[in-house]
Amino acid sequence: MNREQHEMYKDVSLPGILRKMFADLISSDPVVLQVFSFIAERTWNHEDKETEIGVMFSDLVESVKIKRKVLQKKSRFQEVHTNIERRHAERIVDKFLMMGLCYFRSFGPSKAFYITLRGKEVYVVIKKLKEAGSQTEENN
Repeated sequence: MNREQHEMYKDVSLPGILRKMFADLISSDPVVLQVFSFIAERTWNHEDKETEIGVMFSDLVESVKIKRKVLQKKSRFQEVHTNIERRHAERIVDKFLMMGLCYFRSFGPSKAFYITLRGKEVYVVIKKLKEAGSQTEENN
């Protein structure tokens, strides 16, 4: 979703069942959840500061850490905690753009990503699910 599309649909919100479904889908993959959370937290109040640049792919690559298998010497793979690859981040963000949870602004060859109203709604549901999950674990 580019900025023009965002302006056209910026006041459209998701029904509760879709919020829950998107929250479940995003929460099911820890890497997708990390990327979505990073974008949401960094751009939550961006409309108040129009001069602020959103999240770039370089920000995601530097900040999002994942566990992945890396080829070591002698054809062995070892699981390491390292930065997400740019192509992986691009695929994840493309999904958010298609779902209408984020939008982008172009700055020359680069793109800055921002969360939409729908993305904020889904992020609130994710936070509630996390809180409910942590309270359930504490009670057990």
